[in-house]
Amino acid sequence: MGKRKKSLLRKKLQLALVLTATVSIFLITVFSLIYFFRVVKVKAVETMNSSQKVAELIYKNKMNEVEYFALSQANSKALTILVDLDIPNRISQYLQEVVEREQMFHITVYNSDGNVLSSVGLSRSPIVRNSDDLNLASGELVQQAIAGKIVTTTERISGNTGEDLLSISSAVPLNRNNRLIGALLIRYVLNERNEIVSGIRDLLDVQAGIFLDTVPVSMVGSFELSTDISSILMSGEQLYKISRMWFGGNFARYSTLYDWKNRPVGALGIYVSADTYIMSFVNAVIAVAAIMIVLIVISFFGAYMISRNIVNPINKLVYGANKIRNGDLSYEIVVNLKDEIGTLSDAFNSMRIVLKEKISTIQEMNVNLESTVKERTEQIVGLLNKMRKYLSPQLYESISGGDRTVEVTHERKKLTIFFSDIKDFTSTTDSMEAEALSEVLNNYLDEMAKIALKYGGTIDKFVGDAIMIFFGDPEFIDDKTHAFRAVKMALEMKRRLVELREEWSEKGYTNEFHVRMGINTGYCTVGNFGSENRMDYTIIGSQVNLAQRLEAAAPVDGILLSYETHSLISDEIECKYNGEIMVKGIHYPIKNYQVLHVRGEKESYKRYLKQVEEGLVLKSIIIHNNMSREEKEDVLRALTVAKNYAIGKRSEHPKKQEV
Repeated sequence: MGKRKKSLLRKKLQLALVLTATVSIFLITVFSLIYFFRVVKVKAVETMNSSQKVAELIYKNKMNEVEYFALSQANSKALTILVDLDIPNRISQYLQEVVEREQMFHITVYNSDGNVLSSVGLSRSPIVRNSDDLNLASGELVQQAIAGKIVTTTERISGNTGEDLLSISSAVPLNRNNRLIGALLIRYVLNERNEIVSGIRDLLDVQAGIFLDTVPVSMVGSFELSTDISSILMSGEQLYKISRMWFGGNFARYSTLYDWKNRPVGALGIYVSADTYIMSFVNAVIAVAAIMIVLIVISFFGAYMISRNIVNPINKLVYGANKIRNGDLSYEIVVNLKDEIGTLSDAFNSMRIVLKEKISTIQEMNVNLESTVKERTEQIVGLLNKMRKYLSPQLYESISGGDRTVEVTHERKKLTIFFSDIKDFTSTTDSMEAEALSEVLNNYLDEMAKIALKYGGTIDKFVGDAIMIFFGDPEFIDDKTHAFRAVKMALEMKRRLVELREEWSEKGYTNEFHVRMGINTGYCTVGNFGSENRMDYTIIGSQVNLAQRLEAAAPVDGILLSYETHSLISDEIECKYNGEIMVKGIHYPIKNYQVLHVRGEKESYKRYLKQVEEGLVLKSIIIHNNMSREEKEDVLRALTVAKNYAIGKRSEHPKKQEV
């Protein structure tokens, strides 16, 4: 039985070593082949890109050659004299000699009015053979030459019924004694010449062709320009690339040929089969596969030798480990080796002794650990729940989440600050009992706090009936959003206070609360102020004071904004400019704006009305001199609707009344 286990362990070890070696060799081989494939493809792509640039240079060189020939003929004294004397027969005779000598050009001479004096070419030339079918006017090129300009370009010569031609054409002016006497047009017809593509093939060892639409006008080799690719090139694309690195694939580059007005007229293409590169890759695969097989055979032999020397000591270690696992901490493992396995056996024995001691200690410690942890956890949770009531939610989350350190530190930030205060709070509540005052005030502060948290405001403090809130720390979004949220919050607080007055009135509290609100945006110092043992998270600075002064200057149930806040929200909130005011502590006039309503809100007068089953309720309204025109209109409309309902529509159900 023991021999069978030893044999099984040896086989597993041998299998593991062989599999590891085989997988490693295989992965290295695969990655090597992938890398080689990518290198070959990159090299092929780079070669094609370079070849495409060289092909364009060869084509450009031919254009320069045509232009040089045209200039040399334009400088011929014999030709200029004949043109100046207007002798068409002698001009044709002269041009015929030039054409017969060069064997590649078609030459047309024009007088200064753009009329043809002579047009000569080889008899086998498509231009000569199909002259009646072709549109050879070339008015644009000739007019440029008569205007004194030299134009060399690729020209598409349209046929009326037959095929079109593609030509490298050069139009140059003819001058004599600094006087323009005509124009010379040289055409190198690509349909009849293969010098360009042959030169590209001989130099770059690629197939080459010049295409008119999808038709090859000059070609060495056999490849195509598809309709789709031609459409892409003719739509303005300068270059189209094909790189298919696989069996039967190819590498091709197509460059667009343009006329002198930068209009696509043809394409220059080069082509190479991918088979050459693929065969290089296949040969590499065969060589690497042979090396991989040799390495796998070697790994089999190495696995056999290693497993034989490891199995016996490991069996002893396994047996001793099983004894310890079963709780027999008195068993000692003995392996007489000086290598890592011998060190491992000594470590097992040391572990056995330490483990025996630790288990005893742990058993003693676990007796009271669970109850202690539970008790401490309950205390911590209770303290945290109490603490969060004294902090704004944003500050609490940043401290408990570890984002903010609890130390005396502060920074300068641009914030939007909000102040509100109940008008004549002391005189208004002087006749109220302390219990009733506490209920109403706490109800008011609770509702305002809910609205502040809804808009993401950080509640700095409650000072009696006054509320201080700011936006922009500890959570920052952007200045515009902070200002907009602050104003939206103030408007909702204003609407909620109207509802609260009705609720308090129904409970018998006749003293009405009306508030003033001020909002300012500017740079403040924000952070923890105080000592290491007692600190407050708050904001200070002149901009905070300005917000408080705006609140004090605001009309009853009104909201005043500073210029800075108004500039951030003016596209969202309708406001009224209140002019400039002087406030305490600031030695310059302050521009201020009164908030009216959110732009786009309709029927704002309805905030003064409430529909109930019994009829229509007209909410309490304070009319003062500082009301805006829109607020006055809303009050008048609300009163009109209430009046019409009272005297004209009592018989109708309240829900049908327009509100």
